[in-house]
Amino acid sequence: MQAIFISGTDTNIGKTITSAWLALHWQADYWKPVQSGLDGESDSETVARLAGCKTHAEAYRLQSPLSPHQSAAIDGVQIELDNFMLPAAPRLIVEGAGGLMVPLAEKVLITDLITHLHLPVILVARSTLGTINHTVLSAKALKANSTPCLGVIVVGPSNPENVKSIERYAGVPILAELPLLEEVTTESLKAIPLPMKLAHVLKRAAAFEPPALPAPDPAMRLVERDRAHCWHPFTQAQTAAAPLPIVRAEGPYLFDVHGKRYLDAVSSWWVNLHGHSNPVIAQAISWQAHHLEQVMFAGITHPPAIELAEKLAQHAPGGLQHVFFSDNGSTAIEVALKMACQYWVNMEGPGKRTRFLAMRGGYHGDTFGAMATGRSSNFYEPFENWLFKTDFLPTPLYWKSRDEAELLADEKQSLHCLKQYLAKHARDLAAFIIEPLIQGAAGMHMMRAGYVAQVVSELKQHGIPVIFDEVMTGFGRTGKWFAAHHLTATNATRSATQTPHQSMSGNSSLGHSSLVNFTPDILCVSKGLTGGFMPMGATLAAPHIYNAFLSDDVGKALLHGHSYTANPLGCAAALANIRLLEREHVWNEIRAQQTTHSMELEKLSEHPAVKRVRQCGTVAAFDIEVPGLEGGYGSKLSQRLRETLLDRGLLMRPLGNTLYFIAPYCTPAHDLIDAYETVGRVLDELMSGVTGKNSSTDETQMF
Repeated sequence: MQAIFISGTDTNIGKTITSAWLALHWQADYWKPVQSGLDGESDSETVARLAGCKTHAEAYRLQSPLSPHQSAAIDGVQIELDNFMLPAAPRLIVEGAGGLMVPLAEKVLITDLITHLHLPVILVARSTLGTINHTVLSAKALKANSTPCLGVIVVGPSNPENVKSIERYAGVPILAELPLLEEVTTESLKAIPLPMKLAHVLKRAAAFEPPALPAPDPAMRLVERDRAHCWHPFTQAQTAAAPLPIVRAEGPYLFDVHGKRYLDAVSSWWVNLHGHSNPVIAQAISWQAHHLEQVMFAGITHPPAIELAEKLAQHAPGGLQHVFFSDNGSTAIEVALKMACQYWVNMEGPGKRTRFLAMRGGYHGDTFGAMATGRSSNFYEPFENWLFKTDFLPTPLYWKSRDEAELLADEKQSLHCLKQYLAKHARDLAAFIIEPLIQGAAGMHMMRAGYVAQVVSELKQHGIPVIFDEVMTGFGRTGKWFAAHHLTATNATRSATQTPHQSMSGNSSLGHSSLVNFTPDILCVSKGLTGGFMPMGATLAAPHIYNAFLSDDVGKALLHGHSYTANPLGCAAALANIRLLEREHVWNEIRAQQTTHSMELEKLSEHPAVKRVRQCGTVAAFDIEVPGLEGGYGSKLSQRLRETLLDRGLLMRPLGNTLYFIAPYCTPAHDLIDAYETVGRVLDELMSGVTGKNSSTDETQMF
């Protein structure tokens, strides 16, 4: 690869516009290692808009528009050189922050970053008063640092005398003079050609070779070693394709052992929020590991767990004040089910509540309680005889083009079934569990918020505890902190089954007063809790649930736990993740991604193979129907889609014949648009029968 570092003789000197100009004409990628100041358009977004080039995720994104070391201190981040690794690209423009002597951390300057990256430098300087002094000092600083300076690009009104003086005293060539543009656009930058001197320098720029990856084990390559010992989830090992060896990740991208880049369009099973290797979360884990890595949580507490419980209670829907920590989503569900069972045992005595109610098609995990309440998802046939009694409510499914009258009829019928069920079994029912708004593993099935609110209202009138499984929907995925917030935002007074078409936003009207409490009694989170860094789950409970366990009798306590309950490293990761979510720029990313999905789904919905388009927040899904290719779990269509998209650098994992996007929030809009276009091209090829490899085996990797 060829890479050049763009630095300035000062800040606000035109480095970003110069970088866009170079990227446009040199056909290079762009990378800004450190971005400080996140209000408004970032430098990466500016360059992508002007140059139309590929940009790479920043190693550090800092909120305050200050010097990086000051902004990092405010954000509680320590910038470290080891966290900077050049992204893979044939040609790359790397833009620094301010001038060469800008501090990144204590005793760490931009010049140290340049040395760390082993890159030559092009300086950007003003043409006006003061430029001689600043440029000469910058050139001498590079020379003292033994860093090659390829030359200077001067920005501003023509000033031949200053140009001559810079070349004379700095001892470096002037490569180009960029005028100040009244309006900076792609066309205005295209209109300024590269001078021959600059084009010659770029052409001769030394190829940078990143450190070679370790050679594969000569006796047994990675895949062979994997197959010898690793047992993969949801995979039939005998017929599955070889696993993809991923060796590093950055932002929304994964890189395989050969350096090929993949857009992680499913956030690595829906867990990653802010991009891979996020420095804020990584630094928080590192700091915690040097202070307290693990301590039992029975009879002991520690600051990260206390602060995390406070934060979760603060951001969860009202009233959920008590937090039980566990290891993952399935165990968070298991805790919730045990809470509900023992709540009634403590309140009424044993044996009186023997049923659970769930939504048909729901999936809640793979431990036995979670399987029992998710058995209608059809994943658990071998275990059917071991699962406890659960009843299932019909699920009225929403998609954008669905007939309004038909949907309203389904919602009304489901609510009617619920009322009939409660009339007969309310006294036997321990709890109701639901994935609010989106049934993930079932195929990203979606329900309207007004309908879910009606269900919750009916159950609360009968005093039945409501469990929300927000393992997937929590932490911004639906456009709010939690899907439950869509319900509590509802304040109309008419019935959801009597309104015209409403969106997924939670604005469907209800048949009860706006004072009705639609908050769940128990809420489960995992996946995005730590931003994708650490395995962790949490179950939040309302005070009346918690208080039912308070007694002089230890037998009435929730005698449940895990060795790693409230692990300090997981708590530190979760706290860093929540602090990021508390910043407005992250919600701007979420809103922008929602808009991109909406626009691209509208276009993709015109494709003949695309059916039942649906979206909730940053979750976008649609079904694929291709003549001659049967869909569903275990299908060749699913396998073919996954393998073909992976070949194109797009990691998606179809749920049967459902394709979906749940990308990290930091995914650039242009990469998401490219992903949709890639899907469209693959579907074109599937329709024409030319895509995919001949296979005698069925799909064996389900989701």
